[in-house]
Amino acid sequence: MREIAWIKDTLPIEPWQIGGPVIKGFGRGSKVLGIPTVITDVEPWLLHDFDADFYGEELHLIIVGYIRPEANFPSLESLIEKIHEDRTIAEEALDLPMYSKFKDDPYL
Repeated sequence: MREIAWIKDTLPIEPWQIGGPVIKGFGRGSKVLGIPTVITDVEPWLLHDFDADFYGEELHLIIVGYIRPEANFPSLESLIEKIHEDRTIAEEALDLPMYSKFKDDPYL
């Protein structure tokens, strides 16, 4: 049985690509949580800060790792705190060679 390695609090997965137009959702991520998200089959958090909205534009993502499963939180504040922890984990993991090699992928 192959052992699964945890890399910087993430579980590497077989990379897969998703893409499509950016559409306006309910605004819960940015309005309620202060965290812009993209609604897809996986809900990625865009780590880059953009100067303007880009609704209608084509967005390409490569999913390369998994941080944690969905969970219920006792308060909005605890959810926001966990999401910010996730961001730190993602930013640190994306600097590792296992993940950083995808930064220049032609799909993006």
